[in-house]
Amino acid sequence: MADLMKGKYTYAQLAQKYKNFMVPALKIKRQGKDLITSLKLAVENASITLSLSNASSCRFTIANAYDPKARAFDDNIKSQLMLGTVLQIEIGYSSVTTLVFKGYVSEITYEFRDAPALDVTVLDVRRLMMAGQNRMMIHSVQNYSQAFTDVMQRYQKICTTLVIDKTDDKLKCVAQTTSDYKFIAKELAWKADREFFVLAGKAYFRVPQKETTEIMSLAWGEGIISFSRSALYHDAVINVVGFDEEKKEAVWGEAQSKAEDPQSSVVSEPQPTVYTEPDAAEAEQVKKRAQHEDKKRKRKTQEGRGICIGLPEIVPGRFIKLEKLDSSLDGIYYIKNVEHNLGSEGFTTGFSTEGWRR
Repeated sequence: MADLMKGKYTYAQLAQKYKNFMVPALKIKRQGKDLITSLKLAVENASITLSLSNASSCRFTIANAYDPKARAFDDNIKSQLMLGTVLQIEIGYSSVTTLVFKGYVSEITYEFRDAPALDVTVLDVRRLMMAGQNRMMIHSVQNYSQAFTDVMQRYQKICTTLVIDKTDDKLKCVAQTTSDYKFIAKELAWKADREFFVLAGKAYFRVPQKETTEIMSLAWGEGIISFSRSALYHDAVINVVGFDEEKKEAVWGEAQSKAEDPQSSVVSEPQPTVYTEPDAAEAEQVKKRAQHEDKKRKRKTQEGRGICIGLPEIVPGRFIKLEKLDSSLDGIYYIKNVEHNLGSEGFTTGFSTEGWRR
């Protein structure tokens, strides 16, 4: 199976691979077997939402799960899709599909309307990690990447692969007082300057925006159906405060954070935002954390949204090059969220971006 974090393609290559995008295809696999084929499911309106910062999901409707003569939903379908079942979702065209999502059945809804149907919601491992807001633990680890591994061991059934950029911190232990998700996404990732996300059953704890090569180039009228871009005003000062135990004194790190797009300053002295980091004992540590927050805030001032022809290769955590829009708008954009939709109107891919470069 192709590594969605590594590949680079041209639009022409994908058109050839997917036979000119003529016949959209969906596979819902359980233990390697496609349930659509084996159970002869009539699936309507499948939507796969992939995200860098939230739990990803897949939702689909089975239109032929109900037997009107027996006045009952098919027991075999219900047993194959029971709550907690781990599913893999592949999408593409004709016989060529790509794995884009892995998760567990979190909700089943029995709908009685003109034609009774079964609605299924599948969520990725991050939703499980959000449960339990007050997990109290001490992780005996030497660095933050080891703490990440320690937490993720609990989710091996649904998340079998970890992709980690190791950190070189010098720790004895790390205290956890919140959910596994918040602990990793809000604490470990922040302190270690890493981004945490899950894609197709792989959990990533990596250097932010590590894969700098764009997935592909798309142009207005050549793959892109619609696109909009917004730039936000931003002018701030970020201070991070740590504490040097040996010297018994505070250490400070500061970053001047301004939008990269042209802007005029409105205030002469922006109000500072102060972050307290007791575990940061060196000036270099607090400086790096201030710079990390600066980069994150700048990305949030650069937002874009687009819709293109259905392309499974478009995923969060990658860059995409957009062309033939406007000389000031053409550039390389970082993908934050993706929504693949397969329905009566075909297969489209929506995406939102955060941050860009020329």
